[in-house]
Amino acid sequence: MKNILILFFTLTSFLTTAQNPKTQFGPKIGANLAYVNLIENPFAITSRMKINGSGGAFYRINAKKISIQPEVYYQGLTNNLKSELAFFSDETIKEQRQVYQYISVPVLFGYEIVKGVHLVAGPQYSWTINAGTGGYRPNANNDFSLAAGVRIDMLDAMSLFSLNFRYVYGFTDQTDRSYTSEGKTLPYDFRNRTVQVAVSYDFSDFYRWWRVHGVRKKKKN
Repeated sequence: MKNILILFFTLTSFLTTAQNPKTQFGPKIGANLAYVNLIENPFAITSRMKINGSGGAFYRINAKKISIQPEVYYQGLTNNLKSELAFFSDETIKEQRQVYQYISVPVLFGYEIVKGVHLVAGPQYSWTINAGTGGYRPNANNDFSLAAGVRIDMLDAMSLFSLNFRYVYGFTDQTDRSYTSEGKTLPYDFRNRTVQVAVSYDFSDFYRWWRVHGVRKKKKN
């Protein structure tokens, strides 16, 4: 985490000292397709994707073709685990809904490959807001992951909107559940995998336009 912050502030300093850097900020809202990847899966458990919501805000610094974009947003990563066999050593459960909720802060570095199309990638740190001991909750208090994808800035009349497509690969084990195999109790390892689709709105550019062209009140004589 410390190295990520150092990299973030170094690149931010570089971009802000570039000639005429442009800053943008605004809200974003979208949907997630989430599932759990089981590192150890002795019972052939399948994780079914579920559609979840997300929403938050972004801030972006642009310098020519390069950009840096920190965000903060809420996301739900609900999914279903299912198996033909009971897959928890202390229960007879064959299907269980997993409800994971996070406040996530990615820092995305972007590069414009063609006009309006940006490749983006960067680390993401998430704080779990419903961690607990219940079987359907994440047991970890955080999740560290890597996000990568593409941002498409719309043109003409829709120029204040952007479409965001990402895949997020989680590295943190989210469960302390276990299973029994050959008389031994062994831990499960659940890791988040997420496909994200979101729309962001460039409120800053709208505000700049409104200050110049917005309705102005007539001065009283």
